[in-house]
Amino acid sequence: TWLRKNFAVKEHDEETTPDSSIISGSTNEIFINSSNSVQAQLVLSEILAPILDICFGSSEKDKINNILTSLMCNIVPYLKTHTVRNMPSFNACSKLLSSLSSYQYTRKAWKKDVFDLLLDNSLFQMDYMCLRFWRIIVDNLMTHDNTTFRDLMNRVSMNQSGSLSIFSSREQEYEQKAQLLKRLAYVIFCSEMDQYAKYMPDIQEQLTSSLRLNVPGVQAQVFLCFRVILIRMSPLHVTSLWPIIISEMLQVFLQIEQELSTDTEEFSSHIKLMSSLDASWATNSSNGLHALGHPHWLRLQLATAKLLDLALLLPATTLPQFQMYRWAFVGDDLIRKDDPFHQISFLPHVVRISDSMDRKFPDTQIDVLPMKRNELLLT
Repeated sequence: TWLRKNFAVKEHDEETTPDSSIISGSTNEIFINSSNSVQAQLVLSEILAPILDICFGSSEKDKINNILTSLMCNIVPYLKTHTVRNMPSFNACSKLLSSLSSYQYTRKAWKKDVFDLLLDNSLFQMDYMCLRFWRIIVDNLMTHDNTTFRDLMNRVSMNQSGSLSIFSSREQEYEQKAQLLKRLAYVIFCSEMDQYAKYMPDIQEQLTSSLRLNVPGVQAQVFLCFRVILIRMSPLHVTSLWPIIISEMLQVFLQIEQELSTDTEEFSSHIKLMSSLDASWATNSSNGLHALGHPHWLRLQLATAKLLDLALLLPATTLPQFQMYRWAFVGDDLIRKDDPFHQISFLPHVVRISDSMDRKFPDTQIDVLPMKRNELLLT
């Protein structure tokens, strides 16, 4: 058939072969019409899994893996090619794989390939609608046994301390660390509520160790993990994580204030106040006072703002611990800043940042984001 022994998808120039693609096989190259291949993949995604389940009895399920092993060799190249022209085939093959992964006895045929695809750097370069298929695939990958999630955690921890290769640079290691944390966040997002609650001590240890690197790209992905954990874990399992979340958020907001208010009397008085509370804080290299307006730091600041946006949106019953710290970020609505009868000794971080931006950019027109009920401001 046209789908046999194809190992790589090669795109061809539209001017020479319109509406076609080249599939490089083991012995030759076959020109096929892309619309026909997509239709075949869509048909397989609809009927293959249920037909195999019906045709093979419970004692013959092992025979299915032989069929699917050959199939996986042919569809994986489409799943590795994240280009615009290949997107229809990528979506169709993702739908096919999500259908097959729903049957646990097929796991042997696709487990290794799917795990490798999960770790691929270009995994998220896909159509938004295709993410629903990969949510099913990843959930089935992790839930059908008790070792796959542990393998992912081991990947994260292996990249924690030592160098992965004598030829890799420190920047490459940090980038790979950030990518692994992003995969960890996506795996937790694909799960059910409290599905990974028993792994929370290990997850917290990995996140804490990642924060010690003091690398903004890695820290931004840790904040992404925080956001996912807040919506996938019950409040009881997040209790020990809140001191870390709050302290890291405060450091980032202080970095923003430092960039906006350096050398001003207000910021200097605030630093003196913090130093009087903790003498070692002012000399700590990780206190956020050394941040620069680098794009990596800006991404970290955006990730922090998204985390605060989510924490403010979720109901108090979901985040009861956050209510004790809410005042430090956005203040108390019961006390007005312009009320002459209330002497305010502390301004929330968001208010201070807003005031600093107004002073630093007085002539800049800032568009206010429209606020909608039960919707995030930052997405």
